[in-house]
Amino acid sequence: MHLPLTRLDLFSLVFVGLRFRSFRLTGSIPSVAISCPPQLRKKSLRLPFLDLFSILLFVILVIPNFVFAQEWQKNIEKKSADRWTLQEWLNQKDRNRLMDQWLMLHTPTPYEFALELDSLDYGVTTAGTTTQYKTLTGSFLAYASVVGLEFKTNNNATEGFIDNTSYFHIRMLGSADQGSHLTLSLGQKSRKYQDETIPIRNQYLGQVDLTLYFNKNFGFTYLNKGYYPITGHAIWGDLNGSQQSLRLFIDFAALRIFGGLYSETESQTLAGISTQKKIQGSTIGLKLYF
Repeated sequence: MHLPLTRLDLFSLVFVGLRFRSFRLTGSIPSVAISCPPQLRKKSLRLPFLDLFSILLFVILVIPNFVFAQEWQKNIEKKSADRWTLQEWLNQKDRNRLMDQWLMLHTPTPYEFALELDSLDYGVTTAGTTTQYKTLTGSFLAYASVVGLEFKTNNNATEGFIDNTSYFHIRMLGSADQGSHLTLSLGQKSRKYQDETIPIRNQYLGQVDLTLYFNKNFGFTYLNKGYYPITGHAIWGDLNGSQQSLRLFIDFAALRIFGGLYSETESQTLAGISTQKKIQGSTIGLKLYF
């Protein structure tokens, strides 16, 4: 760092240098004679006052200027660092544009869609008799932020009916359906029998969906569904039921493979006769997110 020196500073440095040069050549401290009365001239008195003066002059003039020069240099550097320039503004604008592009590409979209297909292998037990059935179920799911709609259909030709169920989902916890979440749902199940003499059975339901990931790709889903009771119906009488299922799944990017257990109970009272139906089985399927 270059420090500015005034003429007086240079003079002081040269003067001090000469005085110390004289000391090196003579081997004695330079001094000056002080006039004395004649009676005291037997012995001249010489004092090293010029050397003392040089040192004091150096301390008074050079050192303060040295400190001032440091502060001056710091002030210049600070103003240079804080200086606004058009080039810096253009560079910052380019960086902001690149950051906006990166955020646009990496910010999750609030929209989420999924297609699901699963196979049910179950047995229906009524009055101690169990009958085995197999069927396929398909569904379409659409989410916008935390609100979603789902439509599920089951064309059960073996039992002779078609179930169409519509859901309205509200995600209470979590950021996506393909992620750990807690979702509450309301829906309506409509069962149409192949025997057209039997009327369509409509039943409201509520559902709790809890999904947790053990790691980035593996987790489980627990579904608990309760049907709103039908009472005093001319055909169905008093009808009530619930359904639970537990699935384990593995995600391969946007594809989910799952399998689990399925259980449903249904109680009906018609003309004073109560019947209990129990459905238990297994499910396996695929779910594709996009």
